[in-house]
Amino acid sequence: MARIRTIKPEFWTSGQVMELSRDARLAFIGLLNFCDDAGIHPASPKRLKAEVFPADDLDADSIAALVREMISCGLVAEYSFDGESFWIVTGWHHQKIDQPTYKFPRPDGTIPAGAPKRRNRVALLDPSTSIRRVFAEHSSNVRGVFTPGKEGKGKEKTTTPAPPIPLVAEGEPEVRRRRSRRDSQMSPEMAERFERFYECYPRKAGRAAAEKAFARLSPDDEQLGAILAALAVAKASREWLKDDGEFIPHPSSWLNGKRWTDEVQAQPMAYTETELAVIDAYNDAMPGEWSAAEREVFVPGRAAAIRDFLSLAPDKPDLPARYFSFCAESLAADPRYGLDWLLRRETYAKVREGAVKLKEGVQ
Repeated sequence: MARIRTIKPEFWTSGQVMELSRDARLAFIGLLNFCDDAGIHPASPKRLKAEVFPADDLDADSIAALVREMISCGLVAEYSFDGESFWIVTGWHHQKIDQPTYKFPRPDGTIPAGAPKRRNRVALLDPSTSIRRVFAEHSSNVRGVFTPGKEGKGKEKTTTPAPPIPLVAEGEPEVRRRRSRRDSQMSPEMAERFERFYECYPRKAGRAAAEKAFARLSPDDEQLGAILAALAVAKASREWLKDDGEFIPHPSSWLNGKRWTDEVQAQPMAYTETELAVIDAYNDAMPGEWSAAEREVFVPGRAAAIRDFLSLAPDKPDLPARYFSFCAESLAADPRYGLDWLLRRETYAKVREGAVKLKEGVQ
């Protein structure tokens, strides 16, 4: 079910948003509507297509390409838990939700329960034991600080909130015990700042160590703003984007090393000469019925797809011209398909095998 979301005026001039193609921007806004209240959506292009583009002539592959643009720009991250894949909006802290409800596990495996009107409660799912524990939440506006109820038998309930104490259940793993002690020492305001940082960080690993490093740093709002701004630049850097993020450091290492002060080589905002040559080869070879590829507007996802395509035969510089010429002779034009579709590894393999015959319909 769609939800009301906030789109601020600054959204349209955001550097990350401006890197998206027009359809990707619309798909991103639609994704916001259909995420749960933690900014999480199942990683299903078919589902997103049915939700956001029900009457449009787009297929799941086209939607997947739009999501890849969002991921390449750092607006969305993809992760897996318990065999299922999910997308999470990295800037979800911009959404202010009074009574949140949650459907899907976060990257650390926790699934908070919805916040009832009388008493907010949070359900913590321990992925290692599959035991569901429910605790009363200390504040409906602060995540990560909780307070168990203290009513005794035969006593009247009091409206005075109990102070937060460590949440340690009998038999709870030692890692979660240590995390609970640290959470109890972090102020609600600092806990909220940490959540903002951790939601934006693209690599969800070593949360306990990240919490410790963040508490030791104890940034104020101004310093947190500088950290988040540097993080946005780092997420668009070549180092963090290559090899599916293999070289992104753990958040604790990034914080301990004060890496937000580094000078980062941001991702280029224009195609290289090699990438432009591939675009030109496509435009020159394909007949007018095929959609032309824009060479002036830079799309990071398309640039990455071109580099991946060229890696299929690095010793054959004439591959693009020969491949697109063959496609022009063998395939009938279809408005749903264009350069991005032809660059995909799956399409390239099917074309070579003769498994794609658009003249007889898409297979």
